[in-house]
Amino acid sequence: MKIGIVTVYDSANFGSYLQSYALHLVLSKMGHDVYFISNPTPDKPYKRNFYKYPVNRNSLRHPVSVWREYLEGRKKCEIFAKELERLQVTDFSHAGEMDKIILGSDEIWNVTMPYFTNPFFYGKGMNNVFTYAVSMGKATAEDYAAYPELRENIARIEHLLVRDRHTGEVVKQMTGHDSTVVCDPTFLVDVEEFHEELQDEYLKNNRYLMIYSYPGYITDELRNNILTFAREKDLKVVSACFYLDWCDYVINCSQLEFCEVLRLADYVVTTTFHGSIFSILNHKRFLSMPSGIKVTDVVTKLGLSHALIDSTCDSGTFSRKLSQDEYDYDSVDQKIMEMRRQGLEELSNILRQ
Repeated sequence: MKIGIVTVYDSANFGSYLQSYALHLVLSKMGHDVYFISNPTPDKPYKRNFYKYPVNRNSLRHPVSVWREYLEGRKKCEIFAKELERLQVTDFSHAGEMDKIILGSDEIWNVTMPYFTNPFFYGKGMNNVFTYAVSMGKATAEDYAAYPELRENIARIEHLLVRDRHTGEVVKQMTGHDSTVVCDPTFLVDVEEFHEELQDEYLKNNRYLMIYSYPGYITDELRNNILTFAREKDLKVVSACFYLDWCDYVINCSQLEFCEVLRLADYVVTTTFHGSIFSILNHKRFLSMPSGIKVTDVVTKLGLSHALIDSTCDSGTFSRKLSQDEYDYDSVDQKIMEMRRQGLEELSNILRQ
């Protein structure tokens, strides 16, 4: 069967690619021919997701930092583009050749972000459409009031598999349709599937605490807690993917090398959904300051709510949670296996119809 996937597979973070790669891997192992359908109306050239030319007022005030960030962005763009060669990408004009089209996963229905108000992400002009682990992020039914066409597109989809309870509730409120909550695609495969050997002497020769967070999400309080904890434990502070000038080291690695960077870390601090997921899959001691409902939802569902912190977390609490609290990964693994079983079953049932 030819299956097309509509999602964000090429953004400048690890999570989008990893959830795409995981769903592609699962469907390919089922014997299907899998394609990613490209967005016919991208909002900007691919490379602009990674860097823009450093000619602005800020570049004059902080020339070294801005120039380094620019060079890191260019390097990351080249690395990420190379990894995309693992995926089969086809033009939107070939969507009609697909036997089934999957919308999701990720926040492709979050209309609070202008990029996701594009009808492309809602199956417009496509046939045999269903969703897998689609998410609205923090968007509400009220946010959709300005987009009646998108609501109509959602209402036409017969089989709705969503990633979180909030999305299911909004779908029900808008359309009257029930949906089923399923796990993110990255839970559907063994974590070893994401590991790629890493050649980085700095990481191999140093113990470190890894940061995975978008710039601007780390508060001053959290940064101070991280640096204090790292000094106490004689750890380096390493940022993966994003340039943070207060870290000891920034590792520019591929999407599949990310899992190895995380696995080698002594501790992990993240603000992201997939940063939390891969910390869990790798049985790490981690703390997550949620950037959205989806992070809280998945961490709590797996019984690790003690790993969640907020901006008021003090240094003592931070240290205790990260180094002393119990992380019962035997119980977590049992929950993940049940989520995987259910997700694969729901996916297989829809593909058979």
